[in-house]
Parts: sequence; structure tokens; C-alpha cells
Amino acid sequence: PLYEIKLSGLPSKIIASPKTKFALTMYFGNKTAEVIDLVNERVLTKIDFEDTPTDADIDILSQMAYVTSAKANSIYMVDLNNATLAKTIKSDRMPNKISVSGTDGVLVFNDKNNENIYLMDLKSGTYSIKKIANVKNLSKLLINNGKILALSRTLNKAYIYKLNNFESENPVELISDVDLAQKPTDALIYKDKAFILSSKEGIVNIYDFTQNKM
Repeated sequence: PLYEIKLSGLPSKIIASPKTKFALTMYFGNKTAEVIDLVNERVLTKIDFEDTPTDADIDILSQMAYVTSAKANSIYMVDLNNATLAKTIKSDRMPNKISVSGTDGVLVFNDKNNENIYLMDLKSGTYSIKKIANVKNLSKLLINNGKILALSRTLNKAYIYKLNNFESENPVELISDVDLAQKPTDALIYKDKAFILSSKEGIVNIYDFTQNKM
């Protein structure tokens, strides 16, 4: 291997800053995450959360990681410029899956309790939220270049939304819902396409955002 570093446990999620080369590592059943210096192969610091973190994503413009904890009703902001906990956003929701877009100035998350999807404004600094959808058995949530992708594991569907102005009456609009192979569980976006893994048969569906079709 290029390098090797001993971790404190079994990681549930690792996200890294392409700029600072710091990685935030979360562990199964652990309220403490670690920030790792990938260049110098060492643990920089440990960050304690109120409860076990659920999911995380990074704004690659600001190098800010956003970490959800459904049990703590919180979204934590971890600054990967200096490896510190920058802010805790408390909520009366149970933040679960999360995705952030610094370009769009918003993040999206779903509520583990009722499966609603919310849009959060990051530009104003008020962290206001608006309900935008409800997706049953959400398995993946992604936001990229003004589009939101939400997968339903049991309905075998992908829902694609277009971002409008956050302050408008309808901050997003559904532009497409497409049938997928059974049990879509994961996805990634590369350029203008989403590659969606359906785990039952090992099929990858490809959605083209420019043409709004599979």
C-alpha cells in the first residue's frame, strides 16, 4: 500500500478533504470520530459528539464536513481546514442521510422518524429548513449542480428534483421519477451522470442529468 494507518475501530464512514488531505473517520457504535492527516499518516484529533453519528458529507469549497446524528437531533459542522468542531445545529428533526453542495449553498437531509426530506439554507447563516419531499425507505440522497437525487430501496425508484430559489414558495420541483432495478442501495455522481447500484441483481442504472432520462 501507499501508506497504512491503524484506526480505532471499524469505520462506518470516511470522508476526506481534497484540499487539506484531512479525513473525518466515523466508527460503528461510537460517539467519537477522528480527524486523520493522510499526508503524515497520523490521527490529528478526536471529536466527541453527543450521540453516535449517522452520516456525513463534505462541502469541497469550504472543506466543511456536515455530520448527522439522528439520536442527538443534530447536524455537526467539522472544519477540515483546522480539524475542529465548528458548530452544532440542533433540530427537532432526526437528521439521517445527508448531502451538501457548497456551489448551491444548501444541504439536504432526511428525517429518520417520518422519512421527510428537508432542504437547509447555508448561505444566510440561519440554517433555515424547508420540507421538500417524502421518500419511503430512502437509501441514498445526493445533491449536485442544482439537482437532488433520492433513491427508494423498496419502491425501486429514483426521484430527481431541480433546485429553485430557497426563498421561493417551491424551493425544489420534481422533474423526473424513474423505475430502477430491484433494491437500489447506493449511487455516485460523475460529471452529468448518476451511477445507481441496485444490489439484488448487481445492476448499475445510469441516469443522465442533461437529458433527464435513464
